[in-house]
Amino acid sequence: MLLFSSLLDINKTMTKDAFIRLVIEWNQGSPHENNIIQDMVWNGERNIRYGSDGLWLDIEEYRNQNIIAVRYEKKEDDGSVWDTDYVMNFNSMKMAVRLDRSYTEDALNADPKFSTPHFITLLIERGYIKKDGNLPVLREPIVIEEENLELITDIINGKSRYRLPVVYITRTYYDEDPVNVKFLASRLKGVAHVLVQKSNMTNSRIKEATNGKNEYYGAIGIYFPSKATAYRRYLYRSALGYDSFLSEKVFRSVI
Repeated sequence: MLLFSSLLDINKTMTKDAFIRLVIEWNQGSPHENNIIQDMVWNGERNIRYGSDGLWLDIEEYRNQNIIAVRYEKKEDDGSVWDTDYVMNFNSMKMAVRLDRSYTEDALNADPKFSTPHFITLLIERGYIKKDGNLPVLREPIVIEEENLELITDIINGKSRYRLPVVYITRTYYDEDPVNVKFLASRLKGVAHVLVQKSNMTNSRIKEATNGKNEYYGAIGIYFPSKATAYRRYLYRSALGYDSFLSEKVFRSVI
C-alpha cells in the first residue's frame, strides 16, 4: 500500500556522493535503534547492499540513465514490511521519495498512522531542495501578514500556482490558531506549503481582494497544483483548544 510519494526538484549542489552520504546519515542517525543497520561503512561504492534479510539498504547506480536508486526495507514482528525508496535522477535533478507498506502472510492488523520521511528534513536543512516559484520548501509555516497578503490572495484568485499544494490556515474568531500549525507543517514537509494567517484583522482586506472567496475564522483551504484536483475547504468547529481531528483531515487530504 502506497503511503507517501513526492517528487522534489533538487539543486545542482547535490552530487552523487553527497546523496549517498545523506542516505547513510539518515539511517545511522535514526532515533529508533532498531531501524539502524549496524556496521555500515561506505568507501565510495555505487553498487552495494548492507544489512540482513529483515533489515537492509541497497544502493544501485544506473549509469546509462545517470540515476542512483536506494531502497531501505524493514520487516516488523507483526509481519508488516516497510519499503522506503529514494531515486535521484542527476540529468533532470529530480528526486522521487516513496514510502510503501505491504504485509507478509502472517501479518497482523496494525495501526496505519505514519509521518513523512525524516530524510526530507535533511534535504531541507542542507539546502538541497529548490524553491517552488517564490516559495521555499520548508518544514515550518509561512506567516501571512499585512506586508505579504498578495501571496495568499493570488493563490485564492488562481493567479499563482505552485508545484506543491498550498494549505492556508486562518485564525479563529478569537484570533488563535485552529490547529497546531508548526506540527502540521512539519508533517507535510516536502509535500505542501503551509501558509498561516498572523491575525484575523486582515480578513477584510483579503475578502475585498478575493471577492469573498477567502477562508476565515479558523477555516482551512487546500489549493492543489492541478485544476483537475478539486479545491477543498475545512471548517473549524472546536470550541476549545486545537482541533486535532481537523488537522488530521487536512494531512490525509494532502497525502
